[in-house]
Amino acid sequence: MFADYVRASAFRSFIFPSAWLFGFATIHWMAALASKSAKSSDNLLFSFPVNPRGPRGKKFLGFRLSLYELCASVVNLLPPMSRESPIICRLITLDEAISVRLLTVRAGKTREECFLPGDEHPSTLHYGGVDETGRVVCTLTMIDKAAPNSAIAPARQLRAMGTDPKVQGKGVGRLVVEFTVADQKKRGAKLIWCNARMSALGFYERLGFIAHGPEFELPPWGPHRVAMLEL
Repeated sequence: MFADYVRASAFRSFIFPSAWLFGFATIHWMAALASKSAKSSDNLLFSFPVNPRGPRGKKFLGFRLSLYELCASVVNLLPPMSRESPIICRLITLDEAISVRLLTVRAGKTREECFLPGDEHPSTLHYGGVDETGRVVCTLTMIDKAAPNSAIAPARQLRAMGTDPKVQGKGVGRLVVEFTVADQKKRGAKLIWCNARMSALGFYERLGFIAHGPEFELPPWGPHRVAMLEL
C-alpha cells in the first residue's frame, strides 16, 4: 500500500505537472508560429489569415489564439510539397498547336504532315495549356463535324490531343479538356465527340464521355472507339 502511495504521489508531483507544462509550452509555441505565419506566408504550404472571423480567440500569453490559427500552424509545419507550375488554359494559334503535335500525336513527322483537314477553317478552334514560362505543353483542336450515328447538333469533333511528354501524368490534359468543354458549351455546342484510342478511352470516360459503337482500326494509330459527351 505504501509503495502504491509513493508511486501515485510521484505521478501527481512530477509526471502530471511535467506533461501539463509541456502541453502549455507547445500551445505557446504554436500560437507564436501562427501569429508569425499570419504576417508572412512566404514558403508556407498554405497561407491562413490570423483570424478569418474576427477577434473571437482568447488572448493567451500575449497572443490572440483561435483553433483556426492552431490548425494553420500545424499544417505549415508539414514538409513542403513540390508544387507543379501553374497551367493556364486558353485558345492558342495553329502554329502553337503544331509545335505540340510534333512532340506528341505526330512525333517523327514533318511539319507539313502535322496539319489536319479543317485546321485553318474559320470555325476551327485550337485550345492549349500554357506553363508559367509561356510554353504550350498540351493542345487539342475542335472542328465542326457531325458525330457518326448521332443527330445531335451542333457537334464538335475533338482531334489531335497531345501533351508534352515532360508534363504527362500531371493532370494537364484533364485541365485542357475541362476548359474546352466549358468554352464549347458557352459557344452553343451540344455534343463533343472524338475517335478515342483504346489506350486513352478511360481518360475520356473519366471526363464524362461515353463510348459508342464497336471498336475499329484507325491506321496507323491502332484500335479506337467513338466517345461522345453531350453538353
